[in-house]
Amino acid sequence: MGLLIMLLLLSALGNGLLQGNASMIPLNASLTYIGNAFSISIYQVNSTNSSGYLIATQGEYQGDFVGVLRIGNATLIGTYSGVLVRSVFTGYFMPIASYESIRIPQCLH
Repeated sequence: MGLLIMLLLLSALGNGLLQGNASMIPLNASLTYIGNAFSISIYQVNSTNSSGYLIATQGEYQGDFVGVLRIGNATLIGTYSGVLVRSVFTGYFMPIASYESIRIPQCLH
């Protein structure tokens, strides 16, 4: 829930903060509709080497969208820029922040 609130705050800051990064990741990925709430839609994004989530305003299918993208152990928080057409996203992902996933042992001996 905290991650969703952070992503919505990033979206509210506008494009001024989110522009100008040269580390854009090209994507041609499949989309799976997860659901909607409070006039936003959530999609799962799947590509050959990555997966993540994209949050869009209902009825908006082109532009910049906030979300997360997982590549290997790294989870990137940023914006998707592109077009949502049926069940496909075509565009770029621009990371703003990242963190590495870690495994916590179930039982320590």
